[in-house]
Amino acid sequence: MKYTVDIDSVINDLIKNNVGICPALGCRKWHKCFHINAFDHPIYEMYYRDLILHSDDISHLIGQDVLKQLINNPGLFQSPLFHLLFKTFVAAEGKFIKNYIPQNSHEERLTGHLVSEIENGLFILHEYFEQKSDELYGVNVPLNFYYADLSANKQESLTGADLGLIFYVNLPDGQKHIRIAAIQAKKVYKTSARIDSNQLNTIIDEYGDNAYYMFYDMTYGKLSPMIQRAEFVKREMDNDTSNSYRRNLITNRGVPLSIFLIFDLLNSALDSKETFSSLWEAKKSLIHPGGSKNNWRRNKDKPDFDNSPTRILAITIGNIEKEEYSNIRDFFKNDYPEIEE
Repeated sequence: MKYTVDIDSVINDLIKNNVGICPALGCRKWHKCFHINAFDHPIYEMYYRDLILHSDDISHLIGQDVLKQLINNPGLFQSPLFHLLFKTFVAAEGKFIKNYIPQNSHEERLTGHLVSEIENGLFILHEYFEQKSDELYGVNVPLNFYYADLSANKQESLTGADLGLIFYVNLPDGQKHIRIAAIQAKKVYKTSARIDSNQLNTIIDEYGDNAYYMFYDMTYGKLSPMIQRAEFVKREMDNDTSNSYRRNLITNRGVPLSIFLIFDLLNSALDSKETFSSLWEAKKSLIHPGGSKNNWRRNKDKPDFDNSPTRILAITIGNIEKEEYSNIRDFFKNDYPEIEE
């Protein structure tokens, strides 16, 4: 018997219970945190139009108003396939908020739960996604993904990032790029989140513009995981010696994870966002970081990977070109410790 999950029903439940996306964003400042031209960006315009006059009260339904528009308007997305992925990401982060935030695990474990929800959503979407691509393009566009837990290879205290993302896009309409993100997860409570300055400086030094922070709402349990560029966090922290990063900066200037994944990592129009020539190059830039897409060649023999992410989620949309392996799973088979009998 085949079991399926109605993603639309999950999203409707999130809207009903005011869970996920965001309370309200300070849109005039939002574009400064990301690689976007604010005035040409449809999501920025939506936020600006609908949210700018509202406060960031966590109980407000503004976030769900925006979510409804995104869910009901595929034209805001570069490809209808991205609209399907967006709904999947929204449902995954909503289920994560409801099921795992109340358990109050540490950041690494919470991140593992979040990625597992995303992976499960992609598994549910997989077959329909490829059927829809055939309707849109006349060819099957494969959707593949792999979640690699590399934590057994390193000491947790030395890890420079909790999660690495690789997004590979190769669509028949000409959209093609490969992007990465190195993400440090942090809990945020009623007034602030605690930021370790050494950890912050390390992730920026290693990953540059590909370094981000992701904040989990532990007080109200309503907010989507919110993404901010690490460089922006550093600029704010340089003015504060307490190591406390204010909650209002996260709610006013952070971007919900589902929006970040679609409109930053999957957006082919972002000329200022770094792309890579191959999946191998992208992977090496995460595992052998150095702040530049070329530095992995210099560091490929480095014996310790202490600053590499504990977990990597790789998503490929379209056929993989010019690679030794066509299966994304094979890109990580040599990264696990050998099992001794």
